[in-house]
Amino acid sequence: MLSELQYKVIGLIGVEAVVGRELRKMLAADGVKKSGPAFYQLTARMEEAGLIESSLSAKLIDGIPLKEKTYWVTGEGAKQFKETRSDYKSKFIFGKGVFA
Repeated sequence: MLSELQYKVIGLIGVEAVVGRELRKMLAADGVKKSGPAFYQLTARMEEAGLIESSLSAKLIDGIPLKEKTYWVTGEGAKQFKETRSDYKSKFIFGKGVFA
């Protein structure tokens, strides 16, 4: 089962590839504030676990060369996301019914 943070990262990436800087902004908007090094440690561990993959590209912005990492979810990451979501749904009960 994924940790809450891994679940959130995979959910934010979704089915489209996301640039690292945008992913960090989305996490911050969702209340997760990670420093650059902590964010890249998290994503590196997720890559090692086969949950996400990334590619590094270089681009010029205002004449300044920058490197950008783009992330996407692997088949294994999507599988574990669905399993974790199913597990969370079975644990949370709202009112008289089960969260669906």
